[in-house]
Amino acid sequence: MILVAMQRIDEKLDRVLQDQQQQQQQQQQQQQQQQQQQQQQQLGSEQLLPSITALRKEAYLAAMPDPMNVDPAVTGDLPPPQSQKKHQRPGTAELLDESDLRGALSVFSWPAVQTLLVDGGPTNDLKAILAEGSAWLLRHEMLNAPGVLSCDSFLARSNMHVIRGDKEQSRTVFPSLTAALMDEYTNAFFGSYNLIYPVLDRQDFVNGALPAVKRHGFAEGCLESLLALLVFALGSLACEGAQGKPIAKGSGVRGGTADRPPALCIFNEARSRTGFVSGSCTVEYVQAMVLMALYYESCSKHIEHWRLTMIASEAVKVVLRIDRDWDSHSIDMIRRAYWTCNVIESWYYLDLNLPRSDGVSFQDFIALPDFDDHLDFGDEPSIEKKYPYSFLSMISLRRHIHRASDELYAREPSHPPPLNRAPIPANSQPLPAGRTRSSDQPLIIAELSRQLDVWRALLPPELRWDDNNRAAFPPNPAHAHIDILLAQLRCRYYYARFMILRPYLYTALHHAHAHQTLPPDISTGAIDCIDAMLQWPIAYSPVCDKKRLIPNMFAWTQSFCSFLLVLRAVEANEGLRAAVEEKVGLERVGESVRVMEAWIGDLRGVDGVAGWAWGLLRGRTV
Repeated sequence: MILVAMQRIDEKLDRVLQDQQQQQQQQQQQQQQQQQQQQQQQLGSEQLLPSITALRKEAYLAAMPDPMNVDPAVTGDLPPPQSQKKHQRPGTAELLDESDLRGALSVFSWPAVQTLLVDGGPTNDLKAILAEGSAWLLRHEMLNAPGVLSCDSFLARSNMHVIRGDKEQSRTVFPSLTAALMDEYTNAFFGSYNLIYPVLDRQDFVNGALPAVKRHGFAEGCLESLLALLVFALGSLACEGAQGKPIAKGSGVRGGTADRPPALCIFNEARSRTGFVSGSCTVEYVQAMVLMALYYESCSKHIEHWRLTMIASEAVKVVLRIDRDWDSHSIDMIRRAYWTCNVIESWYYLDLNLPRSDGVSFQDFIALPDFDDHLDFGDEPSIEKKYPYSFLSMISLRRHIHRASDELYAREPSHPPPLNRAPIPANSQPLPAGRTRSSDQPLIIAELSRQLDVWRALLPPELRWDDNNRAAFPPNPAHAHIDILLAQLRCRYYYARFMILRPYLYTALHHAHAHQTLPPDISTGAIDCIDAMLQWPIAYSPVCDKKRLIPNMFAWTQSFCSFLLVLRAVEANEGLRAAVEEKVGLERVGESVRVMEAWIGDLRGVDGVAGWAWGLLRGRTV
């Protein structure tokens, strides 16, 4: 039965790849025809048109106003409109696609937010972002983030020769990495990083790699040794990140320094061995790349995190094509690895608009992991119930977020919308960013909200929470950071809710009349959207006090930056501010603002994205 199932999967993979090749060939032919038509129309012009179709370009130019143009009919007493002009990337003719504005940048095209930024001073950043989108932020991150991790620090070692089977091997022993420390770091790893991204099986590791390196030491070109070193590095990082000395007074970044994170010596030992196994096409190689990516993310190396995840995802594709000697547990581990890569890629795609790998096309026929009888926390059944369900819930929630993004914000290819919108009558429906007006928009928002409510209602009891007490967590068992697991799930839920209801907030924020003139559904939707931005548990203690253990920090930082900008715009809107005071409470808003600002301020010295956001919110060009 397993063989038959694998054959069906292989056939589906072949069909997907064939379809992709055919589509690419068709696209290439169309592009060649369009280029020929454009060249004929230009009559020898040296400047080629932008790399989009001619029809789309004409429609785009016809509809697109100046992104810096603030319409006083929309925003009341704002400055008069500026002259129309096309924003282009420096040195190219490429036009900004509004869908490129992701994460914190998604609100930069809002006139109310633009007014705040222009009045605050960082107009150079605003112009560059509206011209380049996420590409500007990524370049800024690479240029201004702290330097690469030091590679001059290693563990003291001694060499030994061992005989395994009929072969003699040269292996390395690290005297400072004792058997007791290996056990401690193993427990710490499986109670932190592997809780959130369960790419390893505890029993497999404890019964396989761990006793092997204890007894025989570490070998070059050995995936077993590489995985063990990465587990120990992340385990040590988890210990220091939760209990170590803060890098600055009151900081939630603990252990090591901004330049030298904890366990760097162990991690460098792992990095030095990576090249010897880089051609491997096994699940173990995929796992190693994911673990290495997690270490980089804990040090706020976001680009490295994304790049290694892409490498892991590409390796999964190879494993699916060439490996067939699978039992049920092996299949489950492949599923864990695949969906871990898929979820991480989704974060970067949704928040930074970084491309996803081709492995995304497999998601319709790669089953979810079932977390078979290999239990990671057999003596803690409550943990066993939480972490697999949490991972599966995150996968499901990711689909809701993508659906909301596609339905509400993805641009119709042949009808690019303007960045600034016309005034909306009091009896009209919301106009989401990125889509033209449609009578079915309220139905889409209502259906997306209903699906999100169903998702939450189906959560097991161990994962449920009270909206009025979002940052409350049960006590953590020893070596298990359940609070981070739960905080991430809750915050991503509120992010999805914000995404779905954001069109209502845009309408209310830019309405020309008093807030009370809005239809009840728009008014209620705007208030619910504001509520979804408040009191995210990831920014509250005890979770925020161990930031090195929190995954995907760039996403939280970007979300907080966009929320703070929107909340400032809400405060400047008299009618909407009164409604928030009545139905939400200014005290809740003020508390949320303080913790979000504290989060960004804490990370600004170690994270380039946070440093940029901090300067932006302080009214400085960075």
